[in-house]
Amino acid sequence: MSGGDPIAALGAGSVLFAWYKFYVKGDKQGGIFVGLWAPTMFAAAGYLQQKDLVRKVRQGLSSF
Repeated sequence: MSGGDPIAALGAGSVLFAWYKFYVKGDKQGGIFVGLWAPTMFAAAGYLQQKDLVRKVRQGLSSF
């Protein structure tokens, strides 16, 4: 499990929470606001996963 996995799960949770606020609660402005969190969280998760992958590749190359 990489450092980005929990952040990606939070991003998915924010999408579900945004849908809840938008459709169930009828708070359209709040739902849109919360829905904008997801792309930021997914970008952060992708960055952390990429950073972890680069570290592993560098460790593998230094063993030669």
